[in-house]
Amino acid sequence: MLTGSTLARRALDWELKKLREAKGLNQSQGGRVIGVSPQTIGRMEDGLPTKVSDLYMNAMCDAYCAGQSDIATRSQRSAA
Repeated sequence: MLTGSTLARRALDWELKKLREAKGLNQSQGGRVIGVSPQTIGRMEDGLPTKVSDLYMNAMCDAYCAGQSDIATRSQRSAA
């Protein structure tokens, strides 16, 4: 599970939303790709607590064609 500061988490969630939208996927499609509900995708993107494991995060990175290190770097810049 992801842990860390709220600001860093929100920046990460924002980056994931931007990447999903850049791929032309809505929340339902993004959820279907990794096997979670659209509501879970929405909660993640809104920075709300979810029980999403690193496995799901890796699947999202793969689906959105981004590596976790790329997303982490971009979210750190957004949080600064």
